[in-house]
Amino acid sequence: MKGPHRSQHCYLRLRRRDIAYFKFLLEAHDNLGVMTVLDKYEAVLRVSFASGREEEIQDFFKGVSRDIPLQEVRLK
Repeated sequence: MKGPHRSQHCYLRLRRRDIAYFKFLLEAHDNLGVMTVLDKYEAVLRVSFASGREEEIQDFFKGVSRDIPLQEVRLK
C-alpha cells in the first residue's frame, strides 16, 4: 500500500474583480482544483490540486491567462 496522497499548491495574484470569475472557471473544469483567497485586498489565491495534475493545472492557467492576467507568486 502506498503512502497518503498529498495535495499540491500554487499561489497566484490577479485582479480583485476577477476572483469570482476565476473560481467559476476552475470549478467548471471538472473541479480541477480548489481555490482559497489568502488576501482579498491583494487578490492572492492558493490553488490546491491533486498530485499528478501539475501539467493540467498549468495548461488551465495558460488558457485562463488569455482573459485574466495571472501572476504566479512565491510566498515567504
